[in-house]
Amino acid sequence: MTRAGAMITRRNRLKQNRSRFIRNVSLCGLLIIGILTGMFPRSSHADEWLKRPFPIDPDRQYAFAQSLYDARRFTRAAAEFERFVFLFPDHLRAFDARLQAARAYYSGGQYQEATAACNSAINEEPDRDVAQAYLLLSRCQVALNNFDQALITLHNLLSAAPAATIRDEARYLGAWIFIETARWPEARDWLQTISPHGRSRYSIEKLTSALSHTDKISYKNARLAGLLALVPGAGHLYTHRNQDALVAFFLNTASFWAAYEAFDNDQPVLGGLLSIVGINFYTGNIYSAVSSAHKYNRRSAKSFILDLKRRFSVRLIKGMDTHSGGVCVSFSF
Repeated sequence: MTRAGAMITRRNRLKQNRSRFIRNVSLCGLLIIGILTGMFPRSSHADEWLKRPFPIDPDRQYAFAQSLYDARRFTRAAAEFERFVFLFPDHLRAFDARLQAARAYYSGGQYQEATAACNSAINEEPDRDVAQAYLLLSRCQVALNNFDQALITLHNLLSAAPAATIRDEARYLGAWIFIETARWPEARDWLQTISPHGRSRYSIEKLTSALSHTDKISYKNARLAGLLALVPGAGHLYTHRNQDALVAFFLNTASFWAAYEAFDNDQPVLGGLLSIVGINFYTGNIYSAVSSAHKYNRRSAKSFILDLKRRFSVRLIKGMDTHSGGVCVSFSF
């Protein structure tokens, strides 16, 4: 065979091998496509297995949600507890799941969601022991600065006459809400209604003794501050705001002196304008003095309340409420 013939034969073999490879690849591709598109029917057993719903065991679902809560993954835990309630609304642990969802939201700082979950637990299953739900609801309301609503919730709880330990806890929390808002007599009244066992548990005698010193809190009379401010700066001196007093005195003195000089130099228009400015400074000085007295009183009450919290290990949630003299608190479960 010549050299040219050998090259032709080799080329033909390469073409045949390439054709055979392409045919095999095509057959494999068709086979895979046929399987994926259902060209080959599945067995009836496989169809039945695929159609069966995946079973969710209530105990395992609850345990999973609780494990997330224990791991401090509170948002996820709340979602899983709510999933339990959705899947098993008639289960014996549905109420516990609702309450745990509320606790998870509360621990995660989602107080609005925790409030909704507490109300759900109370309204959906009123025949259950909802005392813990009421206590948690009141804590959520305290965290949201809804002090009066929290007291109403505690009153509703006490009217249901729960166990003595629950009543003591509700009264103790109520007393702290009154302390938060600097309502000392009401706080003492609520503390006095706690049972002997609860008085020992919550150190009521020490707390009552501490509250007896509220008359030593330094307060400033807002009306007196306003009257003193008739002399520019005197009201601020009364509330220990010396720099503000100095500024108020010089601004008012300068504005009225400038108005006097304008009138004295036959410039009535300028004098009138300066008089208006001076009157604004003067009235602002009086208003600021009264406001300074209120701020001084809030700071004094806040300092006293914070000292109580440190002495009785009450954990803070938020800063001072601008509408009261208190600071929000929470208690461990």
